[in-house]
Amino acid sequence: MTFSCPACKGKSPRIDRVFANYGMGDPRNGPEEREFICAVCDGKGNATDEDSLRVQIGRAHKIERISRGETLYECAQRYGWSSVEVCAMEMGKRGAKVPPTEAMDGGTKE
Repeated sequence: MTFSCPACKGKSPRIDRVFANYGMGDPRNGPEEREFICAVCDGKGNATDEDSLRVQIGRAHKIERISRGETLYECAQRYGWSSVEVCAMEMGKRGAKVPPTEAMDGGTKE
């Protein structure tokens, strides 16, 4: 079953205006339009049940981590991951790692 992506709400890819900074004094610096592709649905705008579950688990994990007063870095240290990997998991990105069950409860990875 597919439905509208919970992350981009079916609006991927999208064009946004951003401020581009190519370095001090570079004449290309300034506003420009860039295309952004959703990392959950890969720009399709539709998601599967698996995509939805991944996003829900990631959001729940983030809420639990913050309620413990734990930073991304501290969580990554506990899992033996990088902060980028924890962030990707919390955002529900495809291909993200899954946290160890005992570590989700605030335990240590062993």
